[in-house]
Amino acid sequence: MNWIDLVGYVASASVLATFCMSTMGPLRTVAIVSNILFATFGGLAHVYPVLVLHLILLPVNGTRLLQALIQRRKADRPACSLPAVSKGNARRLRHIRVEET
Repeated sequence: MNWIDLVGYVASASVLATFCMSTMGPLRTVAIVSNILFATFGGLAHVYPVLVLHLILLPVNGTRLLQALIQRRKADRPACSLPAVSKGNARRLRHIRVEET
């Protein structure tokens, strides 16, 4: 086994790792590493279909990772922020009941 084969095996192991993950952020990160490793392997071993496939998948995984990070930030923000209630407004709002579920 030469070092080019080793790159292929490491790339294959990284794909296996992605199938074992359940959260999107780490999965996409490992998938990006896998794409880089497979593109490297495809270029060095002159396996051009593998090279082309992973060069196409690399920006797809990068875009999906960015979308997941943006979605997570949106989910971490509060849905809305309520304005501060002044003492005068608090007296006017006393009649409103808040029911707990």
